[in-house]
Amino acid sequence: MKKFKILLVTTTLLAMSGVANADSLPSRGAVAQIVTGVNDTYTLTGGTSGSSSGSGASASVDLATGQLRVVTQGTTMPSANAIGFEFLTFSSNATVSYGFDVSGTLNNLNPNGAVRVEGIINLYDVTGLGPNYFTTIPDFPGYEFIYSVPIAGSSGKATVIYGDGFSPTEVFGDPLPAYMDFIPSQDGSAVPVAMNITGSFNVQADHLYALALALSTGEFGSAGFQQGADFSNTAAFTFTDLGGAEVTSSSGLFLSNVPPPVSTPEPMTLTLLGVGLAAMVEVVRKRRSA
Repeated sequence: MKKFKILLVTTTLLAMSGVANADSLPSRGAVAQIVTGVNDTYTLTGGTSGSSSGSGASASVDLATGQLRVVTQGTTMPSANAIGFEFLTFSSNATVSYGFDVSGTLNNLNPNGAVRVEGIINLYDVTGLGPNYFTTIPDFPGYEFIYSVPIAGSSGKATVIYGDGFSPTEVFGDPLPAYMDFIPSQDGSAVPVAMNITGSFNVQADHLYALALALSTGEFGSAGFQQGADFSNTAAFTFTDLGGAEVTSSSGLFLSNVPPPVSTPEPMTLTLLGVGLAAMVEVVRKRRSA
């Protein structure tokens, strides 16, 4: 049974003793990194955006908007991973809150298999680490991660849809992880998935942080059955409350182009709109009957 390796890579992290290095923010654009992967082949690029595509799978990251995308579809158990790193400093000590909204669909026709999506947010205190903030994992060519332990407040969620013959506890352990939701489905229909991952970090003004965002999807079971995930409508990360602090990124572009929220009219506004429309209809009616 194939196991989706990215789960282990993004959640099993090693501690590293600090190496003397300047604690100031790295030069602009120098250390923002993107890792995307499809079908266990990873691509590492610099900057604030990147993408990968392959047979039945695609992944992309745009740190300027905070958006990550993964899409898979096929009978060969495709996988897709989108991971973005950015380095941050904060102007004052603060409690910083965040939200990571993940929405899309999963589908599974394998009675003995499953398909899942996972979103992860990790913040690392890398003060004093360096000069190489990233390390390469030998089993994942082209993949790098922060060689440190994420601070408290890092979090993640996952959703798995599975067939009748698939045992979640055999793969994920007993008891099942609390951050994972399990939904039985094997008719191939698109199962809506919406995960709102929220949390907060305590940050200090004189520290350097690395933020890692990850969105991944993959299949379990055996090839030959249609399975897939469609998260092309993006997962979007944002800071919901900076606690009075200002944030500066190494690239200068992080969250610089976040789409404005879709505004919903207040109830009073809707009431006034309804009254106005009713008045217009009455005027037209009277003119026609005159």
